Amino acid sequence: MRKSVMVLAVLVLSGCSGSDSASVDDEDDPVVAHQLEGAWTTTGVDERYGEATVRMQLEPMGELVVTVELAAGGTLRFAGVWMVEEQILVLTGTYFEPDGQAQATWSVEGDSVMVLQVPDGNRQRWRRTD
Repeated sequence: MRKSVMVLAVLVLSGCSGSDSASVDDEDDPVVAHQLEGAWTTTGVDERYGEATVRMQLEPMGELVVTVELAAGGTLRFAGVWMVEEQILVLTGTYFEPDGQAQATWSVEGDSVMVLQVPDGNRQRWRRTD
């Protein structure tokens, strides 16, 4: 008798768990990479650090790593996040002082050159390095 009560309880519990719910597909929706994802590099004169090569790694989930290789020697790394709002690239992190954020319109020439233009009109070309 005790075994039949246990079996009945298991059947009742399993019958109540999701019998009215719709089935869920196990297939993940395909994730389409944004064309800006990847590593981009430029060289020039940084206002704070002088002559440098700057690398931005734009990760798929919005993570950002900025690496500054100083011509005088040494490397600095900054973490942050990135997102795109139509044709505006928004970069947030400690590298983007004093406000902690930078915005630029973006375009991609071919597969390997990104052009960023900030609101004051300055433009900068970045090469894809991955």
